[in-house]
Amino acid sequence: MRRATAQADRNREIQVAAAAWAADGAISSASAAAIRDAHPDDRQRLGWVLRALLFVFTWLAIWAGEGMVAAILEPGRDAVGPLLLLAGAGLVVTAELLAGPARLAGFGVDDAVEIAALAHLLVGLGVVAASNLDLSLDAAMVPVLLATLALGLAAAWRYGGIVFGAVATAGLFGFLAQLPAGRVLWLLAGAVLAFVLPRWSRSARLAPAQRQAAQAALVVALLALYVAIHLASNDHDWVEHFNLGWENTPSSLLPRGAAIAGTALLPALLLAVGVWRRRALLIDLGLLLGAASLVTLRLYVHLGPLWLVLLGSGVALLGVALALRRYLAAGPAGERGGFTAETLYGDARRESALAAAATLATLAPAAPPTTPAAGFRGGGGEAGGGGASAEF
Repeated sequence: MRRATAQADRNREIQVAAAAWAADGAISSASAAAIRDAHPDDRQRLGWVLRALLFVFTWLAIWAGEGMVAAILEPGRDAVGPLLLLAGAGLVVTAELLAGPARLAGFGVDDAVEIAALAHLLVGLGVVAASNLDLSLDAAMVPVLLATLALGLAAAWRYGGIVFGAVATAGLFGFLAQLPAGRVLWLLAGAVLAFVLPRWSRSARLAPAQRQAAQAALVVALLALYVAIHLASNDHDWVEHFNLGWENTPSSLLPRGAAIAGTALLPALLLAVGVWRRRALLIDLGLLLGAASLVTLRLYVHLGPLWLVLLGSGVALLGVALALRRYLAAGPAGERGGFTAETLYGDARRESALAAAATLATLAPAAPPTTPAAGFRGGGGEAGGGGASAEF
């Protein structure tokens, strides 16, 4: 990532934090303005609504333009792959110009160009490997998955963001699934990344966008680890089915007792580590995977109709959440052990996003009035002509 872009990214985070503190009354508006002046953000940014709209428009414009060019040139089959690679290279240059001289960051246009560049390079490489090199689909996917890992890592380092961190990690596990003993490799890779990525996601050496990429990679790695150790996955060869030649791939199943223990203990471990390390992401994942493990229990042990089990689980979780909130609020200064039920300053952007969504929901046209307009007289009317009259 460019030094200027990284510094602007950090300054933006400082400005957002200062605005949240001022909104909560922790600092004055003058102090927030002074912080904003001391940490200027020279990037061109938009709110998430306009950013999403520009992303969609730019994405459609890229593919529509390429469709027109393809209709005019009518390239042969052997030329499709090289043309996609050439277009991907051009989009990389465009992304560099948008991030550099144009100073766009989170503008929507830059996001679409960066993701489109990665998509063109990967699809072009796959087409070249499958057609020009006369490789089968199974064999062509191996270099594509390796390229997904390499290009995803490069994009995560250069631009940051959730998408590239998730894509790079998905490429890693997709490639590992093509190797013998893919399940064991998923377990090893997931365990290593679960240890390394939390440090990267909070490293002061990385820009905020790069830390977001590390967080997304952590989510994908933990989900892959859970799938690799999950009981149903172990019983039905889920990981092995990611191998394109899975019919001829020897299974690498775990002992069933280990899969049962892992399905039950991994969510609890994530929840415990999240509480201990004060990591909301791990707490959320622990709760999510815990719910998945309860559903898995229902699949193997008949506890009643599935809808009733899910309804009862939801009511129980809601009760636990309310009881926990009351417990924290009743503590000294509204907190216990560093935990509080109140909204933290860092959640200001989440609240603003929810407020924006609620505002958009109110933009629907108003319903027509149900009362008659002034001057309207019901009960029929009169019509006539040529000396005749009638009522209706």
